[in-house]
Amino acid sequence: MAADDLLIPAGMAAIAAPALDSAPPGLAEPLGWRRAAVDAALSLTGVLFADDLWELWARTPPILRDSPLAGYARSRMRRHLPRRARDRGIVFIHVPKTGGTSMAQAIYGRGAGHATALFWRAADPKVFIAAESFAMLRDPIDRFVSAYRYIRNAAEVPLNQRAREFAARMRTADDVISVLEGSSDWAVPKVFRPQHLFVCDAAGRQMVSRLFLVGEDDENLRQHLDRYGVAEPQRLNRSRGRRPQLTRRQIARLEMLFAKDFSLIDRRVS
Repeated sequence: MAADDLLIPAGMAAIAAPALDSAPPGLAEPLGWRRAAVDAALSLTGVLFADDLWELWARTPPILRDSPLAGYARSRMRRHLPRRARDRGIVFIHVPKTGGTSMAQAIYGRGAGHATALFWRAADPKVFIAAESFAMLRDPIDRFVSAYRYIRNAAEVPLNQRAREFAARMRTADDVISVLEGSSDWAVPKVFRPQHLFVCDAAGRQMVSRLFLVGEDDENLRQHLDRYGVAEPQRLNRSRGRRPQLTRRQIARLEMLFAKDFSLIDRRVS
């Protein structure tokens, strides 16, 4: 989505802000007029979750983000971020399906949501710039398989209504891949969104201080956590169900879909 296309989403984010205040990111939906305001904003912007409206606002041109609305927007956006980030001096960007649930618990004592680096910088620029920021990445094919298993167990996981409707339509891995090929990143559940979306700016530049690839940079990650007195967390929120076997054709399609993620992994700074 180009910057010029974000003018309307930015306005809708401002209009829907009171409703967003009562909607936990990606989960519970507000009621009454708040629900109507959020639904209208989601329909006009084409995003799947209420907190994605703030993500779009964070990607608007600086002239909008530096307007009189900016202070109000940042105060609302900061409600989605863990307060302990300032105290601990660590900003952890939780890329979905990388083992980040247990990591956030170990660092903050709570979940961290899935706010992107751009969201963090827009919401609390002083903390984001001053703190040590990092994220965990995962092989894109393995991550897709984990996300597919997760979404197939929609009845057992805390998805909101829109994500459940998405899951109900996805009977096979080919169904999911076809939808991903024809949809914007904001119109699909977060578990399927490209990893670069969470840790890079619009030009594809790495915004976080360090990136750790699960399975390859584990020792570096342990040493990094030791510096901040964080014990290596136990894995939570594992995907359940039978692991699907992908065909060569499906893998080739996924490699094209997530080409930027493969490139990011190759040039990561850890």
